[in-house]
Amino acid sequence: MRIPPDGAKIRSAHLARVSSPPRPGNPRLIPLPANLIVRWRWPIVALWLALAVVIVPVAGQVHERLQVGGQNMPGSESTRAENLVREQFANDFTAFAVVVVKSDSLTLDSPRFASYVDSITVALQRLPFVLKTLTWQSAVS
Repeated sequence: MRIPPDGAKIRSAHLARVSSPPRPGNPRLIPLPANLIVRWRWPIVALWLALAVVIVPVAGQVHERLQVGGQNMPGSESTRAENLVREQFANDFTAFAVVVVKSDSLTLDSPRFASYVDSITVALQRLPFVLKTLTWQSAVS
């Protein structure tokens, strides 16, 4: 920007202020919604509160309305595939989970570690959906 000589008038007001570097895209995209949000903030807050009042009672019934966690949908392709795998490859481990127990200080030879693994195994065997457990101790014997 050139400095005008003494007594010269500045022709345009935008020359006197420092402008920010140009931004890519439409300059009205962010200010327009931001201005609307600021202008209508209390109706927007009221709308969110009304939405929460409607949704919160229904949210407590999600488990009854939806099938959540480990249940098969009758007639679905995944249920049919699982049944086929169970029939064709019948063994105890068609569906299994692995529990890994790690200790920074104890080893497999440690009696404390072995008793801890035994307690986890006993707790798992008591669960009604666990058919069989296998540990390194039972695999070696």
